[in-house]
Amino acid sequence: MILALVLTAGIQLPQTPVPVPALPVQTGQQTQGLASIRGFLSKQEVIRVFISPAPGNGHQAASATVIKRLRELGYKGSIEAVYQDSVKRKLPYLLPGFREDGPDSQALDGGITALSFSRFTASPPQRLEVGISGADEDFLPRHLPELGVHHLLQLQPMNWSFGQAIITQEEQTRVASLDHLSRLGYVYDIPKRADPRAFLARQLPGSAKLQGLNAVFDTAGRHELMPVYGVGLQNGTAKLGSLLRAVSLARPSRGVVVPVFSDIEAGSLKRMPGVEVLPVTDPSVEKRLQDLRPGEILVLLTGTVPQDVFEFIYSQATLPAVVAGLNARNLMRLLGLPYFRTVFNDERKGLVGFFGEEALKTPQDPAMLLVAAANKEVASASESLENAARFIAESMRASSPVRRLFDTLGRMGRTLADDKLAQGLLALIGVARESQAAHRELVPERGG
Repeated sequence: MILALVLTAGIQLPQTPVPVPALPVQTGQQTQGLASIRGFLSKQEVIRVFISPAPGNGHQAASATVIKRLRELGYKGSIEAVYQDSVKRKLPYLLPGFREDGPDSQALDGGITALSFSRFTASPPQRLEVGISGADEDFLPRHLPELGVHHLLQLQPMNWSFGQAIITQEEQTRVASLDHLSRLGYVYDIPKRADPRAFLARQLPGSAKLQGLNAVFDTAGRHELMPVYGVGLQNGTAKLGSLLRAVSLARPSRGVVVPVFSDIEAGSLKRMPGVEVLPVTDPSVEKRLQDLRPGEILVLLTGTVPQDVFEFIYSQATLPAVVAGLNARNLMRLLGLPYFRTVFNDERKGLVGFFGEEALKTPQDPAMLLVAAANKEVASASESLENAARFIAESMRASSPVRRLFDTLGRMGRTLADDKLAQGLLALIGVARESQAAHRELVPERGG
C-alpha cells in the first residue's frame, strides 16, 4: 500500500502522519514525479479550488497561489474558484479581473470561474474528482457534504502545524494526514518585470496609486527599497518606528523608500527626525523621490495592492523587507532575500521561525544568531537596536554572510521536493489509486 487511509467517524484528522512517498531531490526522480502529476492533472476536466475565510488575506492568497501553481505544473483544464461570501471584497486583489460589485458567478481569464459559496450550494454541484484548498481552519470540514468532490486536498501555509490532509468522501469519510508536509512551502514563479510601468498599468488601471508607484521604480537606482507589511496590528506602529530608527543607525549611503501595505496610524512616525510620511497617492511623491538625500527615509502609505504587485515590489527589496504571516514568509523564502517578521519577539522563536527546528539542534552560525537578535529588537519595539542596525547594514553588502544565508535558504526551497502542492498531489495520486483498487474489489468486473 502506498498510503494508509484512516477511517473516521467525524472529520477529526489522525494524530500520526500517514507515510507519503516524498520526491527526492535527484533530477531524474523529480522528472518522474512531475510526469506523474501532469498525467493525473490531464485527466481532470475541472478542478475545484476553495477560498476560505480568515481575518487577514493570507488564507485567500494561499488558494490563489494554488491556482497559479496548478497552471505552472501544466494543468490546462477549467478551475472553479469557490469563495466564502465574506471574502468577496478581497478577491479583486487576488484573482485578476474579479469585480467586487460583480455577480456571484464570474467568468475570469485563464479558464477560471469564481463562484460564491451561497451560489455554489444553491443547487447540487457537479461532482468532481478533485478539490483543493490552500488554507483553512475549520470552514471546509463543517461543509464537507456540500463540496461536491471525491477527494479534498486540504493544505495549509508553510510551517502551519496541523490540518493538512486528503479527505476522501465515500460511504465513510476517510482521512489521510499530510501534516508531515507542514514545513514545506508553496513553490511558484515570481516573474521578473522588464518594464515595471507596463506591468503596473495592467495591474492598477485607473488607480490613484499608479503615479506614485511608477515614480518609485523610475527612481529605483537612486534609493534603497524596504517594503513593509504586517504592522497594522499588535503595536505595529511602534515596531515600524523601531525599524526606521534601526535604518538610520545603519547609515545607508542612499535615501530609503519604505512602502507600507498595512493600515497604520502614522502620527508618531511624522515626528521622527529624518523621516517623512506621505500617501503614495500624494502628487508630490515623484518630486520627493527625486530629491531624496542619503540617509533620509520616505514612508509611502500604500495600502492594499494586487498580489502580483505586492510580490513584485518585495522582489525588488534592497533592505530587509518586513512581513508578519506565514504566506509572506513563504514569499521571502522563495525570493532568498533578508527580512524581518513582526511576530517573533524572542530569539528562540526567531531561530525556529526563520530556520526551522534544526536551528536549535546544531551550533548556530553568527549570521543566524544576528538575524534572530535583530528580529527580536524590532518585533518587541525595543529602544536598543544595535543588532537590527547591524543586520540591515550587513544586508546591504552583496557578499555578506547574512546575504549568503538567505540566498541559500531560497535555493533550498525551490525544488519539487520542497513544493507543498506538488507533494500533496503525489500523495493524492496514491490515495486515488487505492480508492479505485478498493472499489474494484467491492464491485468485481462482470464475468470475473
